[in-house]
Amino acid sequence: MKRCVSFILAAILLAVQFTSGETPSAHADAPSPPPVVEGWVQVSTAEQLVYINQHQPDYVASNIRLMNDIDLSGVDWLPFGGNDNDAFSGTFDGRGHLISGVEINSADWEDPKQYENVGFFGKVTGTVQQLQLAVQISGGANTGGAAGVLTDGGKILLTQVAGSVASVPVSENTHVTGGLVGVAVNSTISRSSSAAAVMGGYASNTYTGGLVGSQGAGLIENSYATGAIELQSSEGVFIYYSGGLTGFMIYGTIVESYAAGKVSMGHGSLHSVVAGVVGHLWSEANVLRSHFDSDATEQSVGIADENGGTAEAAGHSTAEMVQAATYTGWDFANTWAIHPTVNGGYPYLRPTVLTEGLAMARQESTYVQQLEAYDGAGGGLVWQATGLPEGLALGSTGKLEGTPLESGSFDVAVTVTDAGGASAGVTLRLMVAEPPSPELGTVTGTVYGTGNMPLSGATVTVDAYGISDTTRADGSFTLTNLPTGLQTVKFLAAGYKTQTANANVEAGASIDLGRIVLEPNDPPGPPAGSGGSGGSGGSGGSGSSGSLGGSYVPVKPLASSQPDKAKIKAGGQELLVAVTHERASDGREIQRFILGDSELSALFASGSESTLEIAAPAPILKTDLPMKAIRDILRLQPDAVLGVTMNRATYSLPLRLWKGEPGTVLTVTIAEAAERDLLEFESALARYGFEGLADPVDFTLDVDGEVVADFAGAYVERAIRLDTAPDPAHATVVWVDEEERLHFVPAVFRGDTSSAYAAVFSALHDSRYAVVGTDHAFADLAGHWAEADVELLANKLILDGKGDGAFDPDGSVTRAEFAAMLARSLGLAARPAVIAFSDVPSDAWYAGEINAAVHAGLAEGYEDGTFRPGDLITREQMAVMLAHAAQLAGGLPAVESEALGRFRGASTLARWAEEPMSGLLSAGLIQGVDGGHLAPKATATRAQSAVMLRRLLAYLNFID
Repeated sequence: MKRCVSFILAAILLAVQFTSGETPSAHADAPSPPPVVEGWVQVSTAEQLVYINQHQPDYVASNIRLMNDIDLSGVDWLPFGGNDNDAFSGTFDGRGHLISGVEINSADWEDPKQYENVGFFGKVTGTVQQLQLAVQISGGANTGGAAGVLTDGGKILLTQVAGSVASVPVSENTHVTGGLVGVAVNSTISRSSSAAAVMGGYASNTYTGGLVGSQGAGLIENSYATGAIELQSSEGVFIYYSGGLTGFMIYGTIVESYAAGKVSMGHGSLHSVVAGVVGHLWSEANVLRSHFDSDATEQSVGIADENGGTAEAAGHSTAEMVQAATYTGWDFANTWAIHPTVNGGYPYLRPTVLTEGLAMARQESTYVQQLEAYDGAGGGLVWQATGLPEGLALGSTGKLEGTPLESGSFDVAVTVTDAGGASAGVTLRLMVAEPPSPELGTVTGTVYGTGNMPLSGATVTVDAYGISDTTRADGSFTLTNLPTGLQTVKFLAAGYKTQTANANVEAGASIDLGRIVLEPNDPPGPPAGSGGSGGSGGSGGSGSSGSLGGSYVPVKPLASSQPDKAKIKAGGQELLVAVTHERASDGREIQRFILGDSELSALFASGSESTLEIAAPAPILKTDLPMKAIRDILRLQPDAVLGVTMNRATYSLPLRLWKGEPGTVLTVTIAEAAERDLLEFESALARYGFEGLADPVDFTLDVDGEVVADFAGAYVERAIRLDTAPDPAHATVVWVDEEERLHFVPAVFRGDTSSAYAAVFSALHDSRYAVVGTDHAFADLAGHWAEADVELLANKLILDGKGDGAFDPDGSVTRAEFAAMLARSLGLAARPAVIAFSDVPSDAWYAGEINAAVHAGLAEGYEDGTFRPGDLITREQMAVMLAHAAQLAGGLPAVESEALGRFRGASTLARWAEEPMSGLLSAGLIQGVDGGHLAPKATATRAQSAVMLRRLLAYLNFID
């Protein structure tokens, strides 16, 4: 009969059944959600914790981190995850903090049987770690202080429970109650404990344990239970399993753990299987090097009923249990500690420093960081540190604060000591940056007077800093060494009104205010016969307003400064628009084409796409588009796209980029490279050994003279016309940086039967772009399966060789190398800003590209503040980065539910990589190795990395 009942429980462990019901609201108010920082939901208050409890579907898959101790007294807490919601599958990181006042009482529910899986968590398949809980729980059929059910790879690590845990009659067949967890199967419990009193419910089959009610396949290690175990009643109980650690165990393993709480005999139930460690050990389950206090548990045997497996559960007197010598083979140097005044003299878990990295400090600036640790003794920790820079100190409570007076890199040795004298230490790297130097920038522009003529001799000044310049013969000016931020620029000239303009100065950058037209003090009257009463032009007017369609602010053009007119093609039809003639600071001619509100709006009267085509002799062409018309168009055509072609280049503008943006005029500039720039470009081609297929073209957008630096992470399409058809495998579009270095830009090549060819490319920023021909070959790739893909990406300037004409296709790839490859593949500009990782020097070759990849959301570092650039990248890490890249540039298809199941070894895939890997498999961007193995933990070769990158770029239509 016992064996039959054991089979019933085995079925319960493998497939826990759930009941449904209406979810009541938690007791406290929670007006707003907690913040999310770097992928972690940060919970600092009881209100925020209640909020996630009230909105479980939004949070059961999240990573949640406690920032403080939290008291939930007076809150009717609902089991988090499971029951009517999905299981909690994220990571709940308590950071050593205590959640007290956790109260769950089925008497408060509308239906006492509403929840079957009850605990602070209902059901957990993710990770709960570094958490302390003080609970009063009564309810459910599978009940535990931390979780009712822990399954499907779920983990509980460094977690303590105190208080009381009781199940109530919900099911007539089975009740499972544990101090930490009710039912655990396919799970891990490590370095955790329960001091909670356990009260079993009554049913035909009742299971209670000081730590876990029933344990299936899985592991319990370095854990203990000291709470008393009782049974509410023997009424209707057919069989009662109870143990100091667990009442029943099938297939699982307990290692180096102990029990020291009273274990009730079951009040005369028909069959009682009760012992100091495990009531019933069944079917290859094992208990190794574990112990129980025979005095405290009031049990004489460690395992009451054995049916297979290893049973090493030794009983000792209380006097023996408080001696370290009793625990042969246990690790008292790193895991356990023992002290007569801590934990009743029984072994307890040593402290652990949880802080893995220190935030960067800056010399002569205030610094504060609270360090975190797990306190297994529960009596408070004392912190100490050595190696700190002068001006910083670590307080006894773990707060690192002060004002560092020196810069550099400091290895700080941190030590925590608990109430029993046990200590733990860690060395953390603290980077202290030098004080910031003043950040300066430049402002330029051109001043015009009456008749649209450049105005020389005007004074341009920023009064706040006494910085000024006088305009030259072409009207140009340059203000240098301006502090960053919004600066007011003043314009003064004899005979003109004083005007001002705002410039947002950026460090190391030059901001062009563009065309500044001054208004004269005394505008000339209308010419004879063209205005005034009785004149041919009508009352008070000139017969032609001369207005530029509101394209300049605060310009008020005069009648005598009416611009010329020129024909362009708009929407395929000829259109007469205003055009002005200007001069650039280098003397080159500029032609500016100006559209009015009605002219631009008319282009989108019948559709969401339209074009402007302009052919003109000037090397610099500008088109002014009124922002008011853009805003009006977007109200009717939210997906409106305007293609602006000027001579041999086209800019395709998704107008939604300016939805809701202020401003008066959007100016599109397409310019041929100046002669000096062209010579430098040709010199760069010679250095690289490339062929020029199309000369450089500058693309620029500005709103009211302020350059649009980027497009909020959106790729914007442009095109350059070519004279001949290129070979896409040996050609690429490049952007040219200030040092004449060339960088890959995602591009495809298009042609038609009329012999019109173009390079169509997408970029995240404006720059100078050109088309080049390339021809890379590597001696060690001849006949290699990846030869074509590697040489294609080398021709796109994405991959480099290893020197001496070799590529090393079977060589390994580090995290830094792959991040750099991926950043180049997406055309990301290296970002030289300060790196947030302690192991990425700012002068490392990969620093800028890692920073670009992190800024774009492609890559992440580790919790200890490192990036580990030299570590070999694994296939699952690579999959996550590739998936992020695909999402940035366009997205992945819907995940096929069976995608992972087609490959062997998928079960070893990290949970955080499952969705990205599934998406890549569904899109065909990643494949198995060695006959269908997923091999997520394996490292990738340079050839394999190249092939995956090529697939990604082809999938995104970033290459032919």
